[in-house]
Parts: sequence; structure tokens; C-alpha cells
Amino acid sequence: MAYGYTHDEHIARITGLENQKDSEALQKAVYLTLDATDAAKDIDKINQALSFLRNNFCLSGKITYEKISHHR
Repeated sequence: MAYGYTHDEHIARITGLENQKDSEALQKAVYLTLDATDAAKDIDKINQALSFLRNNFCLSGKITYEKISHHR
């Protein structure tokens, strides 16, 4: 299993996304929906991912980690 930069690199390669911001958005969405399993440990990274998506891709402020994790 790949972690960190290698994980992100694999996602970019698989999707063929060339735009860095689009690739980063997809990587953060994957992280939030699949990999962010321990909010107590990862809350800073979770909040950074949500903030990036809100600021760059108009993610609604109504979408929170709690709502994402509830729907897993």
C-alpha cells in the first residue's frame, strides 16, 4: 500500500489528471472518504483537506467530516 506522496502520485497517474489543482482536489476527496478514519489523530489534515476543497472548488460549508464519516 502506498502512503503520502506516493499515494497521491498513484492517484494522479491512474486518473490521468494533468492539472495539479484538480489532481490535488481528487486526492483530498479520496483521503476524506477512504483514508481519514481517525479524526482525533488526523483532525488537522482533515480540516486542511476540507478547507482546500471549500476555497478552490466551492465545497459547501455544510459538508463536514462528521457528515462524511456518518455516510461511510
